[in-house]
Amino acid sequence: MVRAIDDDVIVAIDSPYRAGPHNFVLAHPNGYCSLLGELLERSLLQISQRIDRDDPVGLGDALPRPTCGQAHHQHLEIRDATVRSADDPVHSIQADW
Repeated sequence: MVRAIDDDVIVAIDSPYRAGPHNFVLAHPNGYCSLLGELLERSLLQISQRIDRDDPVGLGDALPRPTCGQAHHQHLEIRDATVRSADDPVHSIQADW
């Protein structure tokens, strides 16, 4: 189960921003967006739906592909409000990496 990383609003589902077969984009209160991808199924969430941190938002992970290595994994990209520029999420999330 994939969970929301913050209080968010869904702004795109199965977007053209890669990380298929299924993905979605969340808009965060701080002006950034996050793209979560490599999901097993299309999200049941709706565009403009508000979600809370740690809410379940989708099923992962999709089968491994040669382009992403052989291990199962999820994609998480932190992007600016235009969703065109990505930042490494390691710098945006407080976690014990």
